[in-house]
Amino acid sequence: MLRGNRSFWWLTVSQSLGAFNDNAYKQFILLLFVVPGLQLSLPYGIDAQAAGMAIFSISFVFLALLGGSLADRFSKRRVIVTMNLVEVSVMGLGLIAFTAASFTDLQTSMQLSLLVLFAMGAQSALFGPAKYGAIPEIVPEEDLSRANGVISMTTNLAIVGGTVVAGGLVRLAVDADGTAKLPIHYAGFFFVSVAAIGFIASLRIHPLPPADPTRRIAWGVHRVPLFAWEEFSWLSKDRPLLLAVLGSSWYFFVAALAIQGLNQFGSTVIGSVSGGSDLFFGVALGIAAGSLLASRLSHGHIELGLVPIGAFVLACGFAALHWLPEAWLLEHTWLGVPTQLHLEIPVAFLLVFFAGVGGGLYVVPLLSYIQARPAKEEKGRVTGIHELANFIFIFVSALVYASLVKVLDPRQMMLAIAAFTLIGSAAIFFAIPHLAVRLSLWGLVHTVYRIRVLNQDRIPKQGGALVVANHVSYADPFLVGAAMPRYIRFLIHRGMMKVPLVGFFARLMRAIPVASTDSPREILRSLAEAGDAVAEGELTCIFAEGGISRTGNLLPFSRGLEKIADRAQVPIIPVCLGRVWGSIFSFQGGKFFFKRPLKLPYPVTVAIGEPLPPGTSAAEVRRAVLELSVEVMEARKRPGYTLATEFFDMAKRRGKHPAIIEHGKDPLSYRRVLTGALLLRAKLRPMLEGQTHVGVLLPAGAGGALVNLALAILGKTSVNLNFTAGKGALRSAVAQTELRTVITADAFLEKVGIDAEDLGTAPSGEPLRIVELPALLKSATTGEKVRAALTARLPKSALRRLADVPQDPDAVATVVFSSGSTGEPKGVMLTHHNLLSNVRSVSQVFDPRRDDRVVGVLPFFHSFGYAVTIWF
Repeated sequence: MLRGNRSFWWLTVSQSLGAFNDNAYKQFILLLFVVPGLQLSLPYGIDAQAAGMAIFSISFVFLALLGGSLADRFSKRRVIVTMNLVEVSVMGLGLIAFTAASFTDLQTSMQLSLLVLFAMGAQSALFGPAKYGAIPEIVPEEDLSRANGVISMTTNLAIVGGTVVAGGLVRLAVDADGTAKLPIHYAGFFFVSVAAIGFIASLRIHPLPPADPTRRIAWGVHRVPLFAWEEFSWLSKDRPLLLAVLGSSWYFFVAALAIQGLNQFGSTVIGSVSGGSDLFFGVALGIAAGSLLASRLSHGHIELGLVPIGAFVLACGFAALHWLPEAWLLEHTWLGVPTQLHLEIPVAFLLVFFAGVGGGLYVVPLLSYIQARPAKEEKGRVTGIHELANFIFIFVSALVYASLVKVLDPRQMMLAIAAFTLIGSAAIFFAIPHLAVRLSLWGLVHTVYRIRVLNQDRIPKQGGALVVANHVSYADPFLVGAAMPRYIRFLIHRGMMKVPLVGFFARLMRAIPVASTDSPREILRSLAEAGDAVAEGELTCIFAEGGISRTGNLLPFSRGLEKIADRAQVPIIPVCLGRVWGSIFSFQGGKFFFKRPLKLPYPVTVAIGEPLPPGTSAAEVRRAVLELSVEVMEARKRPGYTLATEFFDMAKRRGKHPAIIEHGKDPLSYRRVLTGALLLRAKLRPMLEGQTHVGVLLPAGAGGALVNLALAILGKTSVNLNFTAGKGALRSAVAQTELRTVITADAFLEKVGIDAEDLGTAPSGEPLRIVELPALLKSATTGEKVRAALTARLPKSALRRLADVPQDPDAVATVVFSSGSTGEPKGVMLTHHNLLSNVRSVSQVFDPRRDDRVVGVLPFFHSFGYAVTIWF
């Protein structure tokens, strides 16, 4: 286990201290250059912020090949220990450079420190490949993902910590006016101490064998441009992945600009001696919050639609700094003492925090996409290209900042950073159709719909596949697209391309138009285009029914899917869109649009099936989609979702509406039915203690319905006895369910010619207990009736918590017996979930309206009579 892997944790300590020292040393130098009172500068008007960023990042760019070859040629543990020892030496040189201020001047000392910064960057560049390459050699494969997560988290924390601590070190050394407080070489001792601790930690890593002792050392710095060209050319074969890498690197470009700009902004506008360190801490907190928010909003999959949103938030946060007042004072009297509060600092902190949230929303989906998309054997190579791109962009940011700082003041620089953020994200937005589509999909599925995806792992991460889905509404392409972790193309009805909004998104998604009215040649051309797209490695979706279902039920599938799959020889992935019938874009109610949504957001379940071979027939694919509809129904099963709780919900929502209408009697409202069921529950509860099954021998009417409702609320299993099946069948049903009590009415028994003796006996041999319903109701006292009426007024959450109310959807609600005409009656046990599923299916077939009535002519011992007449 990772917890007991000491080598890994010592590696984590070593690399974290290295990252901390890198950033603390770099930020310490850069902050001293922006302290107004020190008036430090570099020759030829070179900006110190840009110079420091360029010096540090250029080492990573040009030593990438050398670092990788050293990590393969020698033991990675040996390289790590050596590089940690080099870090101690480099920090020793930094101490000497700081000490030089006591003999020469601070200007010379800072210039020497920049040379040391180059050496530190070189050391880090050679350390990086060995650090990451050692992880799979130290930890087992099953812990690899978690180990990388720990390394990534601790590295980021160390970067933030180093940047913030640097501000504190500067604050200890000088005031804003340049007055010295401590000699700066005290910071050098701190950096040497941190490096020494990291070196000691690296010694605790257990020995590792060389990965490739024969590998040649890549000394040639001149090969780096050629190497970069070769790697990016290889990555360009996967265009979405290349653009994701560039988009992520653009984030590091903006972040590097922000570090340089915030140092200057914090020093000159806010007047903080620690420059941008305090502000950077706010950015880091925002990034952490944005990362958590991105994880929550992604709902378990990679949501690239958050990228443009994150870019916009990031840009707004930095742009707002432009208008931050320089001296924003709030005068206040506290305990009789006039005080002044400087609001510019906390407001600036909140703005950079807001920008950081946008940064988290921007970069987390891209990083997840970059990690998930490559094949397992290519992940290391892609990670290396990504890191190389990051430092190239960081180096470019230094050149850009050096140019802009000559013409822009610190406030205008914040606007420039916001503009760069928007420009880069806009370029990526339009270059990757997936991003533009995902943004729209994300908005749709977080306002109108709430999507739950089952078995998303069945979608291949790479390679083409034909997705075949049922077609229930106009929103289906958006729902399928939102459920897929990859970009997907659709075959769409040609007429929809002319609909303004739909057509825009269809063209953006590069949809393939087709129509049944097309000529055979046009249809073949569309199918061939779809086949070519799949063969090129894309996901392509076809709604094989050929049109939107007018009933919500699955129509026959056309054979066009067979032609596409055969042409490309790719797997077929069945997809079932569940619960879409009834949404505002389905045909329920006889129209597709302009109807009141049943619920917002409307819940939708998308079930993805096992991939089928390319030779699978259309009929077999249709059967697979039908089988997935069972998974969709099963996914709706959850604790606390039973007939009783659903009845409570309906009765509370429709209290005054008619629930039962019986011939010759006044209609019973839902409130009266609920009150009656609760009254019966109270009367029956002591009688039925210790019993699981309870017999019911009543006609299809209000009394029988109320008894069945009361038994469901009590958590009892009702057994509606078939009074037409004969005495033998009755006794068999009583014996099989071990009934001890039967609820009936004397008048009804007399009418059907059944005596109590005809029902048999209880399991103990004693006569069955016959509960006469009319007499039971008449025995109810005024207090019991009032108590039932008051209980019915409780909120549904309180009703759900009443004693004995069933919460398990798999509990048996009723037993329905066959007539026994072919032998012994056979009992079928139906659970709460069985019956709720039947109710949903029936409601989809009949599409009930407010003014509809169900005529209950079938008795309750009949499955249709019980499920539909009572519960539907």
